[in-house]
Amino acid sequence: KDNFEKYFYIETKNEFSPNSTVYRDYISDDNDKRHECQLRPNIFIAMTVAPDIFNKDHAIKCIEVAEKHLVVDNCVGIRTLDDQDKNYNGNYILSDDSNNYRTAHGFNYHNGPEWVFPFGYYLHSKILFNNCKSKKDLIHTICRKILPCEKYIEEDDWSGLPELTNKDGALCNGSCNTQAWSIGTVLDAVSNLSVLGDKAQDE
Repeated sequence: KDNFEKYFYIETKNEFSPNSTVYRDYISDDNDKRHECQLRPNIFIAMTVAPDIFNKDHAIKCIEVAEKHLVVDNCVGIRTLDDQDKNYNGNYILSDDSNNYRTAHGFNYHNGPEWVFPFGYYLHSKILFNNCKSKKDLIHTICRKILPCEKYIEEDDWSGLPELTNKDGALCNGSCNTQAWSIGTVLDAVSNLSVLGDKAQDE
């Protein structure tokens, strides 16, 4: 807790990070700063699991930046890599048998395709860190974010949420059709929102 903000928070963009007010993805002993400073949805997991280690203002600013580069409007998934990154490729094609090492045989699995399970953590992060004027405003904001998931579930043959989607929510043939942790994290966020709604009514 004493060292998290000191070592992970990137206040101003630099030669390794194209973004300011974000958090490093990780810190390693090989000193690979460019990869360490990549903006990824893992930050939402940290915000949800350990919110006490975050500076609230920093977390809010980070979410705002992530919403520009990771969160895709009207989609159920979140980009696994900042769309500004040179390694970003939003289409996961497992059958790609080319000699492009960045995409062949789905090598870009972690470098762009929109995973669904971090979406629930993103919702949690918005619930924990936000500038909404009231709980009702927050509930309205989160409900609008959940609508694409509701629509997908209603239209899906499996009545669930997939493992991942390709760029801008396109169908990914290499994805599991329905995955427990995808729908599980979203349901968990909805459950927390329900508790928040009860508190808002009490007020």
